[in-house]
Amino acid sequence: MKLDQEIATIQSIIGYGIEREELRDEIFVQCMRQATNNPNPEWSERVWLLLCLAIVAFQPSKLLYKYFVSFLRKNLALESKLRQYVQWCVDNCKNMKVSCRQHPPSTVEIAAMRRLGTIVCRFFFLDERTKAIDVHPTDTASDAVAKLGEKLGLRSLEGWAIYQSRPDGEEHVRAHDYLYDVIAAWEMKQYKLNTAQSTFSTLRRGNNSTLGTGNNQFVFKRRLFRNTREISQDPVEVNMLYAQAVYNVVKCDDFPVSEKVALQLAGLQVQVAIGDPKDNDRLDYYSEVDNFLPYRISRARGDDVWVPIIAQAHRQYGTGRKELAAKVLYLSCVMQYPLYGTTMFNVTYRGYWSYGNQLILGINCDGLMLIKPDDKFVLSEYRYQDVESIMLDPSDSFITLSLLRHNPDSSHKCFVFETPQKNEIGSLIVSYCPALAGWITENEVPTKKLKCITNEDRIRLYHNLVNCRRTLVDAEILRKPQDSGGGFLRNTLRRLSKHRIEKLRQEHGSATDHGETYKGFPYAYWAFSRQAIPQSLLKLPDPEEQISLSVFQLILTYAGLGQNGDTVRRVEDEHVNLIQTVMERCIRKENLLGELYLQLIKQTTDHPDPNSRVNLRHWALLSLACSVILPPQKVIRKYLIAHLKRCASDYVTEEGKYARFAEKCLYKTQGTRRRQWPPSREEIMCTINRRPIYARFHFMDGQYHAVEFHSSATARDVMEIIKIKIGLEETAMGNQN
Repeated sequence: MKLDQEIATIQSIIGYGIEREELRDEIFVQCMRQATNNPNPEWSERVWLLLCLAIVAFQPSKLLYKYFVSFLRKNLALESKLRQYVQWCVDNCKNMKVSCRQHPPSTVEIAAMRRLGTIVCRFFFLDERTKAIDVHPTDTASDAVAKLGEKLGLRSLEGWAIYQSRPDGEEHVRAHDYLYDVIAAWEMKQYKLNTAQSTFSTLRRGNNSTLGTGNNQFVFKRRLFRNTREISQDPVEVNMLYAQAVYNVVKCDDFPVSEKVALQLAGLQVQVAIGDPKDNDRLDYYSEVDNFLPYRISRARGDDVWVPIIAQAHRQYGTGRKELAAKVLYLSCVMQYPLYGTTMFNVTYRGYWSYGNQLILGINCDGLMLIKPDDKFVLSEYRYQDVESIMLDPSDSFITLSLLRHNPDSSHKCFVFETPQKNEIGSLIVSYCPALAGWITENEVPTKKLKCITNEDRIRLYHNLVNCRRTLVDAEILRKPQDSGGGFLRNTLRRLSKHRIEKLRQEHGSATDHGETYKGFPYAYWAFSRQAIPQSLLKLPDPEEQISLSVFQLILTYAGLGQNGDTVRRVEDEHVNLIQTVMERCIRKENLLGELYLQLIKQTTDHPDPNSRVNLRHWALLSLACSVILPPQKVIRKYLIAHLKRCASDYVTEEGKYARFAEKCLYKTQGTRRRQWPPSREEIMCTINRRPIYARFHFMDGQYHAVEFHSSATARDVMEIIKIKIGLEETAMGNQN
């Protein structure tokens, strides 16, 4: 196998494991099997390489973990390089990180792992200095910040963060993101662009790979500014804040610095760089004018004019000052500007007003600013306590800021901005003001402390569920399951009557029934199934039964349990069409609607892994169904409510979150008119992500506002929401088109 083919194979296998949690144990088991008594050393080394890369990408399940550790300990007796591979797996088989990796390993990571090394990442600072540190495959951005802080001697890490600088812009690397994932994303993007120039260069250093010297770079700088008027007592931090201030003044032109102030700052900057003026009157020290003055000011004159002016500023403002004192004075001057410590984003205001549409949205520790781009004039400021909410458009590059209506200082109550950096803006606002985190926190988080769920409560909910099942059986609307154990009973109990056999089944059931068999309906009838059902759950006519069987197959396919692998992969792009097909087939016929709910309740009952993607997709379907239309049969609706209440009592898993969301949808849908059409793509995408539906409403003055509402909301309900959002009185009349 060629090297590029081997890399592609490794990335494909680990990519499947990252994407499909159900495949992870299978990958580990197959690797262990291939590594056991393998006669070919080269093959064995490849298998162990795959295991080393897999163990830092995702972990084995609890069921497999003990066996996997025993397997590793047994293989510590191997010799040479294989033993080092085994030791790597032992050292990394208990990764305590919350989430697994998001991307398969990059070619740089694979090359480093072959040499049993790690990647040495080079981090850039705003004064063009760099530091290189070893980064482990399980290191997150917060781990790297801690390593950098230790290497630099930084006393406090508060507010400092790592950014990734790309040709298309700069982005904050979240504290829980793996740096190896960022590197892999760079490589994948470069591969898609298929350009000749490498996205990054790989330099060897001992047994490691050094990364970060190309078009993509890691940048270390201050992200959060809490005390913008206080000088740090840490000289290391002062040095870094000074470099960031120079960068903001000269390169970014973030502050409305006048020519006089710019020259004063330039004089201090030159003093830091070269010390006191030299006696030889050489001016070549000042020839790089763009390194001392922002372009807005330097473009007014030629470099030959600026050089002696900067030299004079050096003599006048910098002479005699020590390096640290000059840096502190520079920072003190810059801190006087209201925009110091403000992160600025270029946005487009979607509406009409006299200031134009192109604005700068500033975010700092106190609140938000709207800034004119040309002169950095602050148009308006809003403190965080004046902001009611922020909302990010799930599909477009829009962010909506809603202000409290009692704020007398502003006639605007809502701003809609278009920007590709909406997530950056949202996360930065939340970092300063966690109270505005409603756009990322769960909708079902209770506002008051809930009563603790006791074991007695769980037992009561379980018995309610079993009673609902028995009520369904007694109603005689269910199709009795096919007898899978009948052959055994006929061969061993020939002399027993049919009535006696039925009674024995009801009393004893089987080992897998958990004692729940009732009138021939075993536990397996009600619980999750990986396989297609042989018959409908309800008693249906033949044509409708065939439709119900096809619906169940569509449900399996959507969840990723289809028979054809190509179909499963295609679902990723066509799952919306699948959901619409399921709803369209069932929404107009009451029997099929009841059958759909029984199938969805079955697939969300006692899944072996509640947090698996398969189970959560089944729950997403059930939540969507509850938000669109409820089963018309009262016994099925009662069973649905009992099922949701039981699962909603789980406050640990994602399944419980979906159950609470579905229960909320059910109660909002009750009493509404029957829907006529299957859900739209937007409704599906919002609901399966446990979000209200999002829509944009346009106004005659050119503005438009983003509004969230439930699937069961009518035009009248949405009208009331809009009135509240824009501050209209309840008596105001109007039409919605």
